Amino acid sequence: MNTARPDSVRTNRWRIAVLVVLVLAAAGVGATLSQNGSDTPASRPNPRIKMSATRVPTSVARSTVTAAAMSSRGDVALGTKNGRVRVFPPGATRFGGGIELFGDSSSVELLAFSADGSSVAASTDGGSVRVWRVKSREAVALRMPGGAFLSSLALSSDAHLLAAADFNISVYDLRRERRIATFEQPVSDGGASPYAELRFDTSASDVLASADGLDKWNLATGRGTHCPCGSGAISHNARYHSSGTAGGHVVVTDTRSRRQLADITADISGRAGPAQISDDGQRLVAGISDGVVAVWRSPRQITPPTRKRFAREPIVGLQLTAAGDRMLVETQLPDEAFDKNPPGARNRWLVSLK
Repeated sequence: MNTARPDSVRTNRWRIAVLVVLVLAAAGVGATLSQNGSDTPASRPNPRIKMSATRVPTSVARSTVTAAAMSSRGDVALGTKNGRVRVFPPGATRFGGGIELFGDSSSVELLAFSADGSSVAASTDGGSVRVWRVKSREAVALRMPGGAFLSSLALSSDAHLLAAADFNISVYDLRRERRIATFEQPVSDGGASPYAELRFDTSASDVLASADGLDKWNLATGRGTHCPCGSGAISHNARYHSSGTAGGHVVVTDTRSRRQLADITADISGRAGPAQISDDGQRLVAGISDGVVAVWRSPRQITPPTRKRFAREPIVGLQLTAAGDRMLVETQLPDEAFDKNPPGARNRWLVSLK
């Protein structure tokens, strides 16, 4: 009889018991890390984000809405075909009142807020730009050279500086009502595109712009840098750049180091649309397919994002507050309505995120 077998069995059982204890201990350590907030994003739960949407009217005071903007805190401005602008406070769900600002009779094409929502700028198809102090309705009017077409606007946080861009950028001192700087877009071998996004940093020492990549200029020295990170949106504090790609990805880049922070597969079926990120670099939103918006709690989130369909037509604009708790969604009009409306007419929703 082989008397070694029972000892061998006991030894193996002892080894298994030790292994189980070690595994359970490791799990306990992981649980402790999770409770302390020191774990990786993959181990944290990501509950669905609640989205509550309010439809923005397509006309205000019997005039078609042709432009819309959201401030960093959630103020909303609507520009109309007859040259008027109406401003609504954060959290507004009705659009019958608001503060009405009067410009010329030309259609409003672009709108931009100062950081605190106290000032708003509007450009028109007549080649002019007006900047209002919202409460006092006091305005400064500028005429763009040659009635230039503009593709984007930005106000500094104190509303002392205005940046206006087409293929290049002009910076204006609104107190002296004159241009103080001009920056020419570096031309890549593919040619230049109009700047779709402009932003001053929080100190108004740099101006950032996104077209085929991210360009950044220092106002004092005139020196610029270029990041080949695609066309996208810039966070309100000018810290992050987020862009959708033809391959269905959303890429987040640090504007200071030009280092890529995240690359998320947003839509495996096609192109990812416009994207935007909150000032803390956490809440990320993107148009991922026709009429659908995806929301992530973190760009490092590996669980599926929360999705909501707003229309059958493509998402053509997304604006997010600095805190990431509200967004403005814009979709293209249906084909049968597209030719019957002025440029800039879109379907729009204000969305709260919780």
